[in-house]
Amino acid sequence: MTQLKHIRPAHAPAGPMEPLIPYVAMGDDLAIPRRIAAAVVAADGFQPRPVVDVGSFLGELLEAFLDQFPNARGQWTDASDNSQPIAEKRLGRFGDRVDYRVGCPGRDSADDTVPDNVDVLATSWVSSHRDVEGTKEFYLGASKRLAPGGWLVVMDHVGYADPAWEQRILHAREGFHVAFEGPPPHHDKHIPTRDDHLAAFASAGITDVAVVWESLGTALFIGRRSA
Repeated sequence: MTQLKHIRPAHAPAGPMEPLIPYVAMGDDLAIPRRIAAAVVAADGFQPRPVVDVGSFLGELLEAFLDQFPNARGQWTDASDNSQPIAEKRLGRFGDRVDYRVGCPGRDSADDTVPDNVDVLATSWVSSHRDVEGTKEFYLGASKRLAPGGWLVVMDHVGYADPAWEQRILHAREGFHVAFEGPPPHHDKHIPTRDDHLAAFASAGITDVAVVWESLGTALFIGRRSA
C-alpha cells in the first residue's frame, strides 16, 4: 500500500508557515472537522452526558466534544497507555470530567472498557486496524453500546474502488502539504471505501447517517441510532 509523504507544497513561502486560523495549530489538518463533528451532534439541541472516544490516542476528538458540551463527561480509551500522559496534559483543563481506560484493541468496543448506553461513541482510523469485514464488525459492536438516540462518529481514511483514482488522491495530498493522519494500516487488504463504511452503518442498524466532511481520502461519518 502506498504511504503518504509530508511534503511542503511548491507554492509555499520560505520560512515558518503561519496558521490561517490563529486558534488552530499548524500541522493539525483535522482540527476543524473534529469541531464540525461536535457541532453537528449539537445542532438538534442534543446534550450528551457520556462521550467515549475509542482509540483516542492524544485525545483530540474527545477534546472537541468536551469543548462543545460543557456538561458532558468524557472517557479516553486506547489500547495502550503509551500516549496517556500526553493525553492527560491535553485534556487536563477538563479536570475530573475525563476518565482514562486502557482497552479496545483494534477499535474493538465489545469488551467491558466501553460502557453501555453511551450518548456519543467516537473513534478514528478504524481502517488502520480492520479490513472491510472487520469494519462491519466494528460498527455492529459500537451500535450495541449506544443509547437510543445516541451518535456514532467515525473519522477515517477511505479507499477507492478504482486504483487510478486512489493514486490521484495520494498524489494530490502531497501537493497540499497534508500529512498521512493516523497510524499506518496493520493489514495488507484494501482500505474500506466510503460506500463500505455506509453499508457497515446500515448493517449495524444505523440508517440515519451522513458523510459530513471529506477531503482527499479522509472522511467524517456521523450516524444516529434510532430512539
